[in-house]
Amino acid sequence: MSAQTTPKNLGGAAWLFVVGLFLIALFGGQLRLSVTAPLEEQSLLYRALIGRSEAAIGHLIIALPIVLAVAIAAFKRGVLQIPSMGVWLMLSTLFFWIAIGVPASPTRYAAIVDFARWVAAFAAMMGCCFLLGRTKGPRIAAYALFAGIAALGVIGFAEFAYQSPVAGNWRVFAGWHNPNALAGILIVGLPIGMGLFVGAEERLEKLLLGFGMGSILCALWFTGSKGGIISAAVGILAFVTLGLVKRGMPRGWWKGIVVGLIAGAGLIVLFGLGAWTAGTSSVAGRLGEGGAAEQSVGFRSQLWKDSANVVASKPILGHGVGSYSLTIRKQGTTLGSELAHQTYLQIAAEIGVVGLVIAVGLIVLWLVTVLRRHPSEPPERAALRYSIVAAVLAIGANGLVESNLSFFGIRMALFALLGIGLNLSVDGLVPERVPTALRAAVASLLAIGAGYTFVAAAVADNAVGRAVAVMNERPGEAQRLLQFANKVAPADPQPTFQLAKLASAMNDWPTARTLAQTSATRNPDASTYSILAGAEGKLGNTEAAISAMDAAIAAEPNDPYWRAQKFELLYDLAMYDEAEIAARDAIEAEDRLKSVPNALPWLVSTDTINARRWLIGRATSTPERAALLQGLFEMLAAYAERTAPELANVTGYAAIAEVKRELGAGVSEQKIADELNLTVEEYRAYRQALEQMPMVGESIELARQKQELLFDIGEELERIYRSEGKSEEADAVRARLDAVEEAGVLK
Repeated sequence: MSAQTTPKNLGGAAWLFVVGLFLIALFGGQLRLSVTAPLEEQSLLYRALIGRSEAAIGHLIIALPIVLAVAIAAFKRGVLQIPSMGVWLMLSTLFFWIAIGVPASPTRYAAIVDFARWVAAFAAMMGCCFLLGRTKGPRIAAYALFAGIAALGVIGFAEFAYQSPVAGNWRVFAGWHNPNALAGILIVGLPIGMGLFVGAEERLEKLLLGFGMGSILCALWFTGSKGGIISAAVGILAFVTLGLVKRGMPRGWWKGIVVGLIAGAGLIVLFGLGAWTAGTSSVAGRLGEGGAAEQSVGFRSQLWKDSANVVASKPILGHGVGSYSLTIRKQGTTLGSELAHQTYLQIAAEIGVVGLVIAVGLIVLWLVTVLRRHPSEPPERAALRYSIVAAVLAIGANGLVESNLSFFGIRMALFALLGIGLNLSVDGLVPERVPTALRAAVASLLAIGAGYTFVAAAVADNAVGRAVAVMNERPGEAQRLLQFANKVAPADPQPTFQLAKLASAMNDWPTARTLAQTSATRNPDASTYSILAGAEGKLGNTEAAISAMDAAIAAEPNDPYWRAQKFELLYDLAMYDEAEIAARDAIEAEDRLKSVPNALPWLVSTDTINARRWLIGRATSTPERAALLQGLFEMLAAYAERTAPELANVTGYAAIAEVKRELGAGVSEQKIADELNLTVEEYRAYRQALEQMPMVGESIELARQKQELLFDIGEELERIYRSEGKSEEADAVRARLDAVEEAGVLK
């Protein structure tokens, strides 16, 4: 193979590949979970390119240039460079092991999509070997990764500067799924920037690298991710250690570290001081919060125990690619997490302990290969090689506290780093001798299969999202969109699930049953079984309805919502004795949640409101009624004290409530609007938007309804206690009601 040694002769395929590397950080941060309706005023291009909220489209944007570039190389090159024998065998074994985990998965379509993402990740590694050569190419690829991450850093601290004045303790997202995930990609950029700085010759280049590292460090700080910050420290420490212990580093190699840290500290002080002077707290406050840390550790510890039990139930092959979310809901005790928050446990749960050993073995063998040094290696090359190793170790450290490889961008970055490292190593690559026709056939098969999966997922998700947006107003249009999505991605459960919901809304129960049954074969989750139960009930198939509802409970046995839904079903079927048993069972399940750590500690479950109120109505004695009222009162009071304030803060409604409190009771809309620098019409629209903004199934509007119910229940409970001479209990109820009213977070 003729090595590509300069930017001029990298070739079109190589430059296409480099573009894909740059896009990894910008578009790889969303998880493909449930499909949501797009905002009416946002176009598809805006959501995909600016908001970067469309996971499937973002993944397509990254994968397409990388997979296409690798396919072009497989067709055009006579001899290609591939990883050395040991690394190649481990990589091939891992690929095979993941592949056999696809048919084993109970969520077949999720497994197919995730396998396509694995194919793209392997393509990122192989593309580095095929296309970059051994001199300028690896440095250009490293620059592409760093530039994308640095751009993300700029977006991050700009977001903090915009949001922190109105939302104290704001943690930046920068288009990623959550701040912790964002931290997982930012930590990759710091060591790479330090390695590139060593080889930088021009002052402008050093200034840009310094600013890039500073931006990354600043954004990392404002994620408030303790695990991310510790992992970044691991990466920096690894680079420093390699610089001190290994030979070949040039003089002054440490200057990049100093420049990056100083630039980052300067930006942190600048924007953090701005937040402080504006009267909002900084992320430093969160980093020092002992209670939040204790809650996070408690939740993760319990989740890891649950995940270990999932692994133990199928230790060899695992439960199948992409199956963790479904499996942990069935076997775990915690609620509210789609991920294990630990990469190694998540990998073992999905592809077994054997798969985990293969994956770790690949990394260990890669480290041994890449850390081997040639005596005549240029110093700047050694520095870049060590920085790549440090970045990989940072990802590995972060994987101890986050499921970081579940995020497509981090997975792609890791495998790209593995490929770049092999290019920089002394004997990491060897020429292959596979006939061009055979190689091209295999590459075509993988590229076409993965490419179609990415395109189909993007097109189907967009169609389903549009259908959800118009389902209530234009059901015919929604039906056509969902049928189209089902044709594009025939294994995807989402189109049939939404079609089943639509048929239920139109009282077409035979169709709803058929569609729900089809969806359940594709994704046997509680939501699908619940729709099936409703359809069977409406069709008069009582036993089938109860069986389907029991299947929903079995799919998520620790979530009281489905037990509450069984109560609703039995009530609708006029099976009141059975409904009472189901209501009490749902309440017991909800009460058990109080002792289980939650991913969102501020979110108080209110799933059993109807069950509790119905039981109150059936109470046959005053003590029984008081006990049931007390349970409902405690739940609603906890919701008002913990959930409502968080909803107000996150949605921004707290600013309106604060203005109302400052201006006093009976204040006019005009005065409130003036205080907010809005017209009355703008204020009304703004307030309505905030009140209806959905947040994990809650909203200000719903919170206000629950608060009204709290006061009704509390006043009745207080009357009962006073009538029975229980003044202490009555005073306690009154004190909590007064505290909620005085807080006024929902005014």
